[in-house]
Amino acid sequence: MPDLDGKLTPTEAEMVRQKLASFWKTYGAVACPVCREDNWQIGPAVVAPPKITPGGVLVLHGVQFPYVPVMCLVCGHTIFFNGVHLGLFPPLKVPPST
Repeated sequence: MPDLDGKLTPTEAEMVRQKLASFWKTYGAVACPVCREDNWQIGPAVVAPPKITPGGVLVLHGVQFPYVPVMCLVCGHTIFFNGVHLGLFPPLKVPPST
């Protein structure tokens, strides 16, 4: 699991690289949808976008969704992969509804 600052260990970063390679292998080199280049870099840390209420209030508590950013090194376009799906975090256990 990433450290308290969200930074990936070298082992975790390699695991993410391998997982992304297995996803992208089907398609060959993955071109950026903005600049059409295929030069990507995995971000060094997990991020969690803030939640915002319908009234525009930033919510800093409750369930967070961890993502690993992957950035195009040419134009900066960034895509996010779910940290749970990548195996960095255990799945969220949702209590059964009553």
